[in-house]
Amino acid sequence: MSFRSSSLILSARPRLAALRASLADPNSKTPVPTLTSVLPDDVSTSLSSSSSSLSSIIPYQTFLHPPPPSTQPLTDTHNRLHNYVRLSLTSRCNLRCTYCMPEDGVPLPSQPSMLTDVERYKIIKSISSRIPSSGPPVKIKLTGGEPLLHSTLPPLLEDLSTLTADIGLTTNGILLSKKWDGIKDYIKSVNISLDTVDEEKFERLTRRRGRERVMDSISLASKTHRVKINCVVMRGFNDSVTDFDQILSFCEANSVECRFIEWMPFSGNNFDGKFVSMKEMKETIRKTGREIDDVETFFSDTTKWGETERGRVGFISSMSENFCGGCNRIRVTCDGNLKVCLFDGTEISLRDAIRSGVSEQELGWIMDNALGRKHFKFAGAEDMHQLAERVKGNRPMTAIGG
Repeated sequence: MSFRSSSLILSARPRLAALRASLADPNSKTPVPTLTSVLPDDVSTSLSSSSSSLSSIIPYQTFLHPPPPSTQPLTDTHNRLHNYVRLSLTSRCNLRCTYCMPEDGVPLPSQPSMLTDVERYKIIKSISSRIPSSGPPVKIKLTGGEPLLHSTLPPLLEDLSTLTADIGLTTNGILLSKKWDGIKDYIKSVNISLDTVDEEKFERLTRRRGRERVMDSISLASKTHRVKINCVVMRGFNDSVTDFDQILSFCEANSVECRFIEWMPFSGNNFDGKFVSMKEMKETIRKTGREIDDVETFFSDTTKWGETERGRVGFISSMSENFCGGCNRIRVTCDGNLKVCLFDGTEISLRDAIRSGVSEQELGWIMDNALGRKHFKFAGAEDMHQLAERVKGNRPMTAIGG
């Protein structure tokens, strides 16, 4: 621990004690101190400013009481076991894809407001401890921004690998071949974004060069790991018969699975007019000469899989045929906020909770009680248009953890 870190902890101790005392009695009428009253002024100012752009941060203290039964697994009120964590490591990205990041990028959180790797480990360990050993393992998907830009990724992976968990990575593939040897032993699967194999379109969409590096990364990773290609379909850009045939042919030649993703609305991505439904995608694929037979989908799977005579193809229909009923996912943003629903504008700061000194058990209570607010489906969003209006004010996808 650095001298700076030690000094912060020592200076915060009196206020931490006051905070813990107020939390000990859930019936107390004494105002609960916030994190900004606990940490030194220079740090608390930085933490407050980093969250000011969010639509709604609910104080973590709201979720500390009442404590759930100690033996309760991490489930919501609909009895869904939440064993899938999307953990964002950074909001930085080396591409500027039009559907998830503005051309000028996004405001980056200040360094003090970012989760540390130790804090990330505490969160995942708390989740892992609540998943029954007889059930499915914890699934950790490391996301960004671009997670390969995280400078301490290999040691973080090494720490996470000590837990009983399946670790996966979602990446744009630009740096994957360069960093593959340092991470391949810790991960089980890789999702790589590739929305077009056409070089000119790739550069227009991402506002950067690098198509060949992405394709090299796919070739390298697919030799030893399960690789899935994520392709966001946009009307007027990559929704033609030729577009579908090109990317499917590439995936078939490399023995990787392709998942076509419906365009989703987030801040600044100009949703209107670009949406292509799963139904329309299937119709276009059939025009390439490929028939699609539906494959039975697991309850909690976000992907609706199909089989062609040349391989598997998947569809993520977040907008037209949502999969909320089977949702078992929670998200942790790079600045430490818990999102129990991607389409909900509210977040809970696990970072603030950890830095206030809550125990691992109390951290679990916060997540338990937050899951108690999760709907079986989005309240008031009965169709795609209502849903689009509901989420347009959310942070850009790269800031949430794509």
